[in-house]
Parts: sequence; structure tokens; C-alpha cells
Amino acid sequence: MDRVDPAGPAAGKLHPGEQIIAVNGDIRASRINPAFILQFLSPEQSYTIRVKAGPDLLEPQLNWVLRSDRSNLIWVLSLGIVGLAFYVIGMMMGLLKPYDPATRLGMAFSLACALHLLGLGLLPLRDLLSGAALIFSLLMYSVSYFQYALGYHFASRFPATAAESKSWVWLRRSIYVSCILLFLPRTALNLLPALGQERAIDRYYRHWEGIARYLEQRFTYEGLFQLLTIASIGAVFARNYRQAQRADELRRLQWLAYGVGAALVPLAVYAITLFFLSVSGQQHLLRSEIWSHITQGVNVSLILVPISVGYAVIKHRVLGIHLVIRRGLQYLLAKNVLRVALFLPVIGLILRVIRSRDETVAEIFSQNSWSFYFFVIITAGLSLRYRSQLQGWLDRKFFRELYQQERVLVNLVERIKDLDSMPEILGLVSTEIAAALHPKTIHAFYRSRSREI
Repeated sequence: MDRVDPAGPAAGKLHPGEQIIAVNGDIRASRINPAFILQFLSPEQSYTIRVKAGPDLLEPQLNWVLRSDRSNLIWVLSLGIVGLAFYVIGMMMGLLKPYDPATRLGMAFSLACALHLLGLGLLPLRDLLSGAALIFSLLMYSVSYFQYALGYHFASRFPATAAESKSWVWLRRSIYVSCILLFLPRTALNLLPALGQERAIDRYYRHWEGIARYLEQRFTYEGLFQLLTIASIGAVFARNYRQAQRADELRRLQWLAYGVGAALVPLAVYAITLFFLSVSGQQHLLRSEIWSHITQGVNVSLILVPISVGYAVIKHRVLGIHLVIRRGLQYLLAKNVLRVALFLPVIGLILRVIRSRDETVAEIFSQNSWSFYFFVIITAGLSLRYRSQLQGWLDRKFFRELYQQERVLVNLVERIKDLDSMPEILGLVSTEIAAALHPKTIHAFYRSRSREI
């Protein structure tokens, strides 16, 4: 035993350095990981552990204590929110653009991420599941490798499918092969408890040497796979950016690069740390509480991926990310500053009431003249009365072109009602659309009364 939880049921009964001989009389626990046997115990069930403490053999009786841990709730909620975002974006891509190959890959990538995050979130509840629900949750937990492979495949085909050289094809196939080689042993080990207690422990015991080697090297292989796949995604992004011809494609790639990059940077640091801790023999740190918090933070940062992917894939016309960030910050600052300026007298009055809790209401309000309170009432009334006009002014100030486009298109719909002939309608539509959307060319086709185009 490496350590004993000072707040657990074994405190004072077991000590670090003692050698486990048997669990509930099962001597197979002396060879394999005893946790594999203990996972079959029911909540609040008692069990015995036979240990060798120097020349003595001790066999204390312990209770399998069921405790509530709020950190598990935070873990489940963080993963659930990100997984729900992946699921919603994936379904939207599949429903809105079902015939686009790149979009279908994006949908598969998003749903794989959603399944994996849901499986991770169910890990603290695994002891409460059984049967098909347990098997399904374990399978969801094991699809993590496919999210990397599908993510690379999607990145290689977005925004437009292009012919790839043999080296890129070989790289994609290598990622999928590595994904399957990592998936099979992990899934087999995760599904082993579904065989039942006796059969599972027997197979675990008979194949322990191979399982022990796999468990020893697992984090090394996983960290290396994640790191290389993330690097490959970055490389294929750079390739697609160089090959992009249209400005719209460049903007979509920029959205993916910034959004996915902001999420992959902490993930890459996480994978590098995972790899070096495994290689240096510090694997016990991967089971610490600090590492659990780090993992939660990395998981939450992944919410940037579905947001950026969904916008870049689904949105018909994509704005430049630099424009959105710059104008968005300006708009946010101006909007909040304007609100604070309008409600500043009210805020000052509220702060005065808070500071003067020991005074009566009459004493508080008698400190200012009636002209001050009249000013406060007028200011609050005007801010509420002209709020929409002020909002419109901000929209025109910081999003002038978009505001004009929306206004022109709305007026166009109204003006078409007053026109009778098709040439007049086409002339109006062409003029207004050119002013609003700035297309290179406009081609209008309509069917005449003689059924000719």
C-alpha cells in the first residue's frame, strides 16, 4: 500500500508499506490490483483485507462507505455543459447541411465528443449503473480516441474537399489505425466487469501480466497519440489556409483556427504533461486531486470548439473574427458605460442607503434636495423611454454596415409590394442587394407567362 486515506474507513487499521495478501479471503488480490475486486462490492458492504505487517498477518474488517462529494457534481456539470454544446452543434450541422461531406464529418466529430464527455461524466456514478446502462456508459467513455481521429479528418476536409497527396492520406490512415489500436484494449478492459464478478476476476487474474504492462504504458501511449494528433490538426489547418482561394473560406478557417486553437493549447499542454509524468515514473500524480481539477479546467475550455466549429460550418456568411472581437468589445464597453452613466444617480442613492443602515428613511432622503431626486427620476425615466433608440444608435455606431444591410433588406421587402412589372422588381432588387451585400455579379432568372426562363 502506498497511502491510506486519513478520513477513510481504513485509517488506523491499515498503514503504508503493508502488503495486501487477500480481499475477502481471495488470495488473487495479492497479485492483481485489489481495486478490481473491490469494485464489485455493494455500497455499505463490509469486507476484510488480509495484510502482512512485518512478520504478522492482520485481517481487519472494513466498511465500503458511500460518501457524497460535491467535486463530483462540479465534474458532472462541467462535462455535461460542454457535451450538450457538442451534441446541439452536431445535430444542427447534420440537419442543416446533410449532403455536405465536410459537414457530415463535423457532425460525427461533435457527436463523438458529446458521447465521450457524457461517458466521463457518468464515471462517478458507475457504481449505481448496471446491465445495459453500465455497458453503454463504458463504451461512451472509450470513444475518446475517435474524437481525435474524426477531428483531424474533419479539419483535413474543411472548408472544401481537395485532392490530397499520398503523405496526407497516409497520415490520416495512421491516425485511424492508432486510434483503433488504443481503443481495443481500453474497451476490453473497461467492459470486463460486465462479465460478472467471478468470470471478470478470473480473466483479469489470468491475463494480469499483459494488463499490468498495458496499464504501465497506457498514459504514455495516450499522451503521445493526443500530442501527435493535435500537431497534425495544426499542420492540416495551415495547409488548408494556404490552399484557400476565396475570402469566405479564409474567414471560416480563421474562426476554426482561433476557436479550436484556444481550446487545443491547454489540451496540448495537458497532453505534454501527461506524457512526461508517465515517462518519468510520476504516474501517482495523475491520481491526485490537483490533477483532477486541471482535467476539469481543460474539459471546460473545450466548449470553444463546438461554438467556433458550429459558426464556421453552419453560418451562411461569416464575418471576420478580428472584426467581431474588436467591434464586440467596443460595443460591450460602450453599452455598459452608457448604462452605468444613465443609472449612476440611482446607483449612488442605493449605495447611500446601504452605508446609512442605522439611519431612518426620512434622515437618508433629507440629506439631498428635492431637485436631486427630481433629476434621478427624470434620468431613470428617460433611460427607460429611449432605451431602444440608444440601442439603435450603438448598433449604427459599431455595426454600421450590418445595420445598413438589415435596414435595406427590410425596406426592399416593403417596396416590392408597390411594383407591378418584373423588370421593375429585378431592377430594384439588383440595386438594393448590390448596395447591401456588395456581390461581384448578380444574375436573376424568372419564368415569363410563356413558361420560358
